[in-house]
Amino acid sequence: RGIAPASIERFRALPGEGVEGFWNGRRVTLGRIGPEGFPAPDGPVGATARSEAILSIEGRPKALLGFEDRLRPSVASAIAELRSMGIATVMVTGDREEVARTIAREAGITEVYAGVKPAGKVEILRAFQSRGEAVGFLGDGINDAAVLTAADVGIAIGAGTDVAQEAGKIVLLRSRWTEVPLALRIARSTVRKVRQNLVWALGYNAVLLPIAAGLLVPWLGFGIYSVLPILGAAAMALSSTLVLLNSLSLRWVRLHPWIPSPPVDLPAETPVRAV
Repeated sequence: RGIAPASIERFRALPGEGVEGFWNGRRVTLGRIGPEGFPAPDGPVGATARSEAILSIEGRPKALLGFEDRLRPSVASAIAELRSMGIATVMVTGDREEVARTIAREAGITEVYAGVKPAGKVEILRAFQSRGEAVGFLGDGINDAAVLTAADVGIAIGAGTDVAQEAGKIVLLRSRWTEVPLALRIARSTVRKVRQNLVWALGYNAVLLPIAAGLLVPWLGFGIYSVLPILGAAAMALSSTLVLLNSLSLRWVRLHPWIPSPPVDLPAETPVRAV
């Protein structure tokens, strides 16, 4: 439309609040609306927007921007699959309670914490960990960096900020939520294979080492020792081959799309915790 973007100097992000910069020497801020913030106007923006941010110049409100969050199609499917895997899902967001409730209902999440600042996210995560639970956290923004680091497994979205990617232990290269349960299936299968290989290797050696040490000599005689080195080498090769084949079976971990059950509706009486 022929509108040139304004030149902003000294731009910086304010975790949990918004962003600020200077335009023509004047301080400009864009961020969340606090308890004493600019009231939402009547009309289509204030009536339909799920999230709102206030634009101020030198501390004076100049505009109210409304944003509507649209749930990715893969989110409800991913939540349903996580639930089928026995994993509880919790939403922890800095958005307002009304926004959080709407998104949670669409996604099928029944436990929600709204209006949470970055430090509050870490506190909530620590509370779950204090119960002896292993907690994973999925995030993509600057506000999620601290909690991603504190989580037992921090999962960052590849399309998110560099700060979040550096803080996460796992980075999803594609912004598909269905890759979260996929990563968990691969991880669980890997741990299961490691345990199987350890049991096989220990059991195999527990049986063959006594034989190599002469356990069967009283029954077979010393003549068997002339072939034991050959049998031992063949047995070790067989053991390693079986362990390798068992590990290669990870290639058959289910990777095809999950067919979900209908998402769980969030009842109106379900509390959304405002932090």
